[in-house]
Amino acid sequence: MSETQTYASLAPKLLDAGYEVLPIVPNQKRPDISNWTKLNFRDPSVVGQYLRKCPNYGIGVKTGDTVVIDIDCPREDIAIEFQNYCLSKIGDAPIRFGKAPKRALYYRAIDEPIKSSATKRVVVEDETFQVEVQGIGRQSVIYGMHPETKRPYYWLNDSLVDLPFDQLTPVTADQIDKVLGVLGDHLDQLFSNQAEQENRYPSALV
Repeated sequence: MSETQTYASLAPKLLDAGYEVLPIVPNQKRPDISNWTKLNFRDPSVVGQYLRKCPNYGIGVKTGDTVVIDIDCPREDIAIEFQNYCLSKIGDAPIRFGKAPKRALYYRAIDEPIKSSATKRVVVEDETFQVEVQGIGRQSVIYGMHPETKRPYYWLNDSLVDLPFDQLTPVTADQIDKVLGVLGDHLDQLFSNQAEQENRYPSALV
């Protein structure tokens, strides 16, 4: 992993920018801190502790007030269509890639942190299509090495280190609910005769 994408190199900048970032096991998508959801990674002393313990780890952002729309669609035309729909209905967002054409869009919750939710999971010819919202109790990898591609995560234009938390486009739970509803219906229409569907999370926020 590039030294420029390690927890030691970027976590202090991201902390100053207002994000709550935690170390991610190298070449994986998870932290190895059992109580990470209960730790305050906006506390400089907590971040300092893990800078010493995990300097070469990747970086994840805790979600809830940072809201991530994860477009888990392996077809580029669908991924771009869904991305553009989110941008048109909610507003501009930093866009992160791991295993393209899948992508994630980053927003800022207003009023209160937003819960995790998702559309139905649609499986077509062993490929899975879903849009997930990473909210309370979750995290999203933003820098590091993707475990499948073996390449660094990368960004379209600005990344989170370039854009302070308070400059992210704000989003409400109602907006998320409406966007997921439309995208879920569209997946149903696209694959109604081809797909095997299953519920993984509630299809709307409560």
